[in-house]
Amino acid sequence: MVLLYAAKRWRDRQIQQLGKAPDMLAIHVHHGLSGNADSWADFCQHQCKTLAIPLQIHRVQFQPDGNGIEQAARRARYQVFESCCGAGDCLLMGHHGDDQLETRLMRLTRGSGLSGLSGIPVSRSLSPDSSVQLVRPFLSMRRRELLDYAALHALEWIEDESNQDVQFERNWWRQEILPRIEERLPGRLDAMLASTRALQSDAAAFHHLLAPQLEKCIEPCRWPWVKTDALRLDHWQQAAEVLRSVLLRAWLQRLNINPPSQNQLEQLLVMSDAAGDANPEVKLGDWMIRRHGGCLLACDWRGEQQTRQQLQETHITLQEGRPDDTGLF
Repeated sequence: MVLLYAAKRWRDRQIQQLGKAPDMLAIHVHHGLSGNADSWADFCQHQCKTLAIPLQIHRVQFQPDGNGIEQAARRARYQVFESCCGAGDCLLMGHHGDDQLETRLMRLTRGSGLSGLSGIPVSRSLSPDSSVQLVRPFLSMRRRELLDYAALHALEWIEDESNQDVQFERNWWRQEILPRIEERLPGRLDAMLASTRALQSDAAAFHHLLAPQLEKCIEPCRWPWVKTDALRLDHWQQAAEVLRSVLLRAWLQRLNINPPSQNQLEQLLVMSDAAGDANPEVKLGDWMIRRHGGCLLACDWRGEQQTRQQLQETHITLQEGRPDDTGLF
């Protein structure tokens, strides 16, 4: 709600100063996970109508998998974002500094490297081939500052009841650990947030220097359900040994794949050094990293499964000789 209100005020100033402003659209994703989800959509409809901002409500259906319900919901949400945004659009999101702190601590305890510990980026492309820019303007602000702003402007908002469920790891950090740190060590979380910005600056400089090495390792790939940039292992193996794990992380970051844990990185290193006739694979969230033809490939394993299932169903239909949707009968 703070993001919506601040964006509306910015748009109004643009109109006053320039006589025009970019088009603005609010997006609400109805996940259907809460019994209150319909009332949340109604609330968003009322708020956007009051602020004269057009709203699109998207109802999504998804099935949780081995990566958990949060990851499945996130995947469905981003599919909506990609469908709503056009070339050159800017997608604003309301993540704040406390979200950043939670992310850093979660990644620290999973063995992430520099890129992972840099946390959530302030801005990035929505996807590797997209001209849509995703921007998070509140990342340097603490949650308490947004609450103060909301109170000052008499804003209404809704608390998702699932945020209190400490069975979810992020909620455990949010509800139990961060408050203890704040109480015992006042000011340390603000200092940690400042160090995140320093790490992001260092990571950006490091990847700028690393970019020429990474470009030598990139091989274009046009296979279905595979990310467009493969990693050529012969060129990767020519790099100094100290750079190889960093190049793997940088390649994954280039593809907008979440940073691997230390255990996953070690699996990737073993796979990359495997015998030429071996075809191992490592699962990273929604993506399966495979070795094939002297390259590492990032494959959308869900897309593959859906295609195989559709082909199998079509094959059964053809075998039985029933009319189907293929147009062959």
